[in-house]
Amino acid sequence: MHSAALCDTLPYVTDSENARRLGTRIRDRRDFLGLTAAELGDRVGLAAGSIYAIERGRAPRRQSRVRLDRELYWSPGSCDTVLAGGEPDVLPEPSPRAVELSPGERLILDEMHRLSVEEQRSMQRSFLALIRSRLDDEHL
Repeated sequence: MHSAALCDTLPYVTDSENARRLGTRIRDRRDFLGLTAAELGDRVGLAAGSIYAIERGRAPRRQSRVRLDRELYWSPGSCDTVLAGGEPDVLPEPSPRAVELSPGERLILDEMHRLSVEEQRSMQRSFLALIRSRLDDEHL
């Protein structure tokens, strides 16, 4: 459900209440994943003090919300959903063999998360077409 539609279906709460709810969800998820505030902060590009401030109810900026979604294994837009009064959508945790991403790869993923769903689908179609073309070239 889109955040605006979600807001229309939930009881009224102030932004600061939802920011505190988000902070609680982030702290609970961080604890569940066994991360310290410093470790989560390193992963999202924030100081541990900033993580603590968010957990106490300071709403994170858009870029930080995107990174928090990723590092907490929430689907894209989950922080925004909590700020709108909903709950985060938890994704499966990666397997232990998951590789660390380079800063460039993380930047690409961050930018992809900012795209609309239709833009993401279009990008996926283009990428698959490129891969198919390369595979066809290799088999000639």
